Amino acid sequence: VNPEQGFIVSCNHRVVNYQTYPYWLGNHFLNGYRAARITELLTQRIKKNEQITREFMQEIALDVFSIPSRRLREALTQFDFTEDDAVSRAWTKLMDFDGFVRKESSNATIYEVFRLRLERNLWEPVLGAALTDNLLGRKIFPLLKEDSAYNGTDVSVLFKMLNARECSFFDGKNGLFRLVRKSLVETIGFLTERFGRNSA
Repeated sequence: VNPEQGFIVSCNHRVVNYQTYPYWLGNHFLNGYRAARITELLTQRIKKNEQITREFMQEIALDVFSIPSRRLREALTQFDFTEDDAVSRAWTKLMDFDGFVRKESSNATIYEVFRLRLERNLWEPVLGAALTDNLLGRKIFPLLKEDSAYNGTDVSVLFKMLNARECSFFDGKNGLFRLVRKSLVETIGFLTERFGRNSA
Protein backbone atom coordinates (compact mmCIF):
# COMPACT_ATOMS: atom_id res chain seq x y z
CA VAL A 1 0.00 0.00 0.00
CA ASN A 2 1.28 3.46 -0.87
CA PRO A 3 1.43 5.18 1.55
CA GLU A 4 1.92 2.49 4.19
CA GLN A 5 -0.76 3.89 6.52
CA GLY A 6 -3.35 3.42 3.80
CA PHE A 7 -4.60 6.99 3.49
CA ILE A 8 -3.43 10.51 2.68
CA VAL A 9 -4.13 13.55 4.84
CA SER A 10 -3.66 17.08 3.55
CA CYS A 11 -4.57 20.15 5.65
CA ASN A 12 -2.50 22.90 4.07
CA HIS A 13 0.54 21.57 5.93
CA ARG A 14 3.86 20.45 4.49
CA VAL A 15 3.38 16.94 3.12
CA VAL A 16 6.87 16.39 1.67
CA ASN A 17 10.48 16.64 2.80
CA TYR A 18 12.17 19.30 0.69
CA GLN A 19 15.54 17.66 1.22
CA THR A 20 14.39 14.65 -0.79
CA TYR A 21 11.35 15.88 -2.78
CA PRO A 22 12.42 17.51 -6.09
CA TYR A 23 9.50 19.87 -6.71
CA TRP A 24 8.70 23.23 -5.13
CA LEU A 25 5.28 23.43 -3.44
CA GLY A 26 5.61 26.75 -1.65
CA ASN A 27 7.24 28.09 1.50
CA HIS A 28 4.38 28.74 3.91
CA PHE A 29 2.34 25.93 5.43
CA LEU A 30 0.09 25.48 8.44
CA ASN A 31 1.62 23.78 11.46
CA GLY A 32 0.23 20.30 10.83
CA TYR A 33 -1.71 19.84 14.07
CA ARG A 34 -5.03 19.54 12.23
CA ALA A 35 -3.50 16.89 9.98
CA ALA A 36 -2.10 15.10 13.03
CA ARG A 37 -5.55 15.03 14.64
CA ILE A 38 -7.20 13.62 11.52
CA THR A 39 -4.46 11.00 11.25
CA GLU A 40 -5.01 10.13 14.91
CA LEU A 41 -8.76 9.65 14.44
CA LEU A 42 -8.40 7.61 11.24
CA THR A 43 -5.71 5.40 12.76
CA GLN A 44 -7.86 4.69 15.82
CA ARG A 45 -10.76 3.75 13.55
CA ILE A 46 -8.66 1.44 11.40
CA LYS A 47 -7.14 -0.31 14.42
CA LYS A 48 -10.67 -1.10 15.61
CA ASN A 49 -11.47 -2.53 12.15
CA GLU A 50 -14.36 -0.09 11.89
CA GLN A 51 -15.61 1.15 8.55
CA ILE A 52 -14.74 4.67 7.40
CA THR A 53 -18.23 5.99 6.77
CA ARG A 54 -19.56 9.31 5.51
CA GLU A 55 -20.89 9.99 9.01
CA PHE A 56 -17.47 9.36 10.52
CA MET A 57 -15.86 11.77 8.04
CA GLN A 58 -18.43 14.38 9.06
CA GLU A 59 -17.42 13.82 12.69
CA ILE A 60 -13.80 14.42 11.74
CA ALA A 61 -14.71 17.64 9.93
CA LEU A 62 -16.48 18.90 13.06
CA ASP A 63 -13.88 17.68 15.55
CA VAL A 64 -12.66 20.48 17.83
CA PHE A 65 -9.88 18.74 19.76
CA SER A 66 -6.74 20.87 20.09
CA ILE A 67 -3.43 19.00 20.02
CA PRO A 68 -1.56 22.27 20.84
CA SER A 69 -3.53 22.52 24.09
CA ARG A 70 -2.34 19.04 25.03
CA ARG A 71 1.26 19.93 24.24
CA LEU A 72 1.04 23.18 26.20
CA ARG A 73 -0.30 21.42 29.28
CA GLU A 74 2.48 18.82 29.01
CA ALA A 75 5.07 21.61 28.86
CA LEU A 76 3.55 23.32 31.92
CA THR A 77 3.58 20.24 34.18
CA GLN A 78 6.97 21.45 35.46
CA PHE A 79 5.07 24.14 37.41
CA ASP A 80 2.41 24.09 40.11
CA PHE A 81 0.24 27.06 41.02
CA THR A 82 -2.41 25.17 43.00
CA GLU A 83 -1.32 26.85 46.27
CA ASP A 84 -1.21 30.33 44.71
CA ASP A 85 -4.57 31.83 45.68
CA ALA A 86 -4.40 34.54 43.03
CA VAL A 87 -4.25 32.11 40.09
CA SER A 88 -5.01 28.62 41.46
CA ARG A 89 -8.57 28.42 40.11
CA ALA A 90 -7.59 29.42 36.57
CA TRP A 91 -4.51 27.17 36.74
CA THR A 92 -6.59 24.16 37.74
CA LYS A 93 -9.06 24.81 34.92
CA LEU A 94 -6.20 25.18 32.45
CA MET A 95 -4.54 21.93 33.50
CA ASP A 96 -7.86 20.06 33.65
CA PHE A 97 -8.85 21.18 30.14
CA ASP A 98 -9.81 18.12 28.08
CA GLY A 99 -8.59 19.67 24.84
CA PHE A 100 -11.99 20.07 23.18
CA VAL A 101 -12.47 23.74 22.24
CA ARG A 102 -16.23 24.00 22.67
CA LYS A 103 -18.06 27.32 23.01
CA GLU A 104 -19.58 26.30 26.38
CA SER A 105 -16.20 25.32 27.88
CA SER A 106 -14.75 27.88 30.30
CA ASN A 107 -11.59 25.77 30.42
CA ALA A 108 -11.20 26.20 26.66
CA THR A 109 -11.66 29.96 26.99
CA ILE A 110 -8.96 30.13 29.65
CA TYR A 111 -6.61 28.08 27.47
CA GLU A 112 -7.11 30.29 24.40
CA VAL A 113 -6.62 33.56 26.29
CA PHE A 114 -3.69 32.23 28.33
CA ARG A 115 -1.82 30.96 25.28
CA LEU A 116 -2.09 34.32 23.53
CA ARG A 117 -1.07 36.22 26.68
CA LEU A 118 1.90 33.87 27.19
CA GLU A 119 3.08 34.35 23.63
CA ARG A 120 2.70 38.12 23.75
CA ASN A 121 4.58 38.32 27.07
CA LEU A 122 7.28 36.09 25.64
CA TRP A 123 7.93 37.90 22.37
CA GLU A 124 6.75 41.48 22.63
CA PRO A 125 9.59 42.71 24.91
CA VAL A 126 12.07 41.50 22.29
CA LEU A 127 10.24 41.91 18.98
CA GLY A 128 8.02 44.88 19.78
CA ALA A 129 4.26 45.10 19.38
CA ALA A 130 4.12 45.30 15.57
CA LEU A 131 6.26 42.23 14.87
CA THR A 132 4.50 40.29 17.63
CA ASP A 133 1.18 41.11 15.98
CA ASN A 134 2.54 39.67 12.73
CA LEU A 135 3.80 36.55 14.47
CA LEU A 136 0.38 36.00 16.03
CA GLY A 137 -1.27 36.33 12.63
CA ARG A 138 -2.74 39.79 13.00
CA LYS A 139 -3.09 42.25 10.13
CA ILE A 140 -1.15 40.06 7.70
CA PHE A 141 -3.66 40.19 4.85
CA PRO A 142 -6.45 42.78 4.56
CA LEU A 143 -8.99 40.17 3.41
CA LEU A 144 -8.49 37.91 6.42
CA LYS A 145 -9.97 38.49 9.83
CA GLU A 146 -7.95 40.09 12.65
CA ASP A 147 -6.70 36.73 13.98
CA SER A 148 -6.22 34.44 11.00
CA ALA A 149 -5.09 30.88 10.39
CA TYR A 150 -1.73 32.43 9.56
CA ASN A 151 -0.96 32.31 13.28
CA GLY A 152 -0.58 28.52 13.18
CA THR A 153 3.19 28.80 12.88
CA ASP A 154 3.68 30.43 16.27
CA VAL A 155 2.66 27.52 18.49
CA SER A 156 5.39 25.18 17.22
CA VAL A 157 8.03 27.77 18.12
CA LEU A 158 6.38 28.30 21.51
CA PHE A 159 6.62 24.61 22.43
CA LYS A 160 10.27 24.40 21.42
CA MET A 161 11.03 27.36 23.66
CA LEU A 162 9.05 26.02 26.62
CA ASN A 163 10.81 22.66 26.41
CA ALA A 164 14.29 24.06 25.87
CA ARG A 165 16.71 23.75 28.77
CA GLU A 166 18.03 27.22 28.07
CA CYS A 167 16.33 30.07 26.23
CA SER A 168 17.52 33.67 25.94
CA PHE A 169 13.91 34.92 25.94
CA PHE A 170 13.59 34.20 29.66
CA ASP A 171 15.99 33.72 32.54
CA GLY A 172 15.92 29.96 33.10
CA LYS A 173 13.09 28.13 34.85
CA ASN A 174 12.50 30.93 37.35
CA GLY A 175 12.07 33.44 34.54
CA LEU A 176 9.62 31.13 32.79
CA PHE A 177 7.76 30.62 36.07
CA ARG A 178 7.29 34.37 36.41
CA LEU A 179 6.21 34.61 32.77
CA VAL A 180 3.61 31.87 33.16
CA ARG A 181 2.24 33.40 36.36
CA LYS A 182 2.06 36.87 34.79
CA SER A 183 0.15 35.42 31.84
CA LEU A 184 -2.27 33.67 34.21
CA VAL A 185 -2.91 36.91 36.11
CA GLU A 186 -3.54 38.77 32.85
CA THR A 187 -5.85 36.00 31.63
CA ILE A 188 -7.92 36.28 34.81
CA GLY A 189 -8.02 40.07 34.50
CA PHE A 190 -9.09 39.96 30.86
CA LEU A 191 -11.86 37.40 31.40
CA THR A 192 -13.07 39.08 34.59
CA GLU A 193 -13.38 42.42 32.79
CA ARG A 194 -15.21 40.84 29.86
CA PHE A 195 -17.42 38.24 31.55
CA GLY A 196 -17.42 38.83 35.30
CA ARG A 197 -15.65 37.49 38.38
CA ASN A 198 -16.70 33.85 37.99
CA SER A 199 -15.40 33.50 34.44
CA ALA A 200 -11.87 32.48 35.44
